Amino acid sequence: MAGSSRTTVCSRGSTSSTKRLREVGTAEFGVGQTDSERVFALITASIRAHGGDESAGLVDALRWLAANVPIYAVNILLSTATDMWALRYPEIQSALTSWTGAWTVRPISILRTKRIRAWSEPLCTRPSVVFATEPMDDDPRWSLLARESWSTFDAALQVTRKLVLPDAPEHPISRAI
Repeated sequence: MAGSSRTTVCSRGSTSSTKRLREVGTAEFGVGQTDSERVFALITASIRAHGGDESAGLVDALRWLAANVPIYAVNILLSTATDMWALRYPEIQSALTSWTGAWTVRPISILRTKRIRAWSEPLCTRPSVVFATEPMDDDPRWSLLARESWSTFDAALQVTRKLVLPDAPEHPISRAI
């Protein structure tokens, strides 16, 4: 399992998540100092608690975070050898976040924006999923990740969308302007 998360929670959330990691018996995963490390540890613990069911564990961890931790934003990419989940939570005014979570399924040649360039020779001849902060070319297959929902991609690159967090976090953090 591999994962990436970009998370913004406050220090009170770090204390809550550390306590939660102890409760579920995986405090050793929470030794990191960043919010992202703690979120990934919580997701890992929740997957273990659900007998290895990644979907159930991911939903459990995210619902616990939404109910217990002050949150500005949680953006997650989680993958196994056959599946990948992508999620953005909660709904934030798009002008305040640069992570639009654009994705497309197709062979990759060269993708680029003013800031990013991507190329993969093995992926030039086979379909793949590409996640980016913005569409990287004019191809109409780019799509935004639905907020509060996860998008799951299976080994055949079929996408399933599921609303998993319909409500705002219990303790939302707003951005100072």
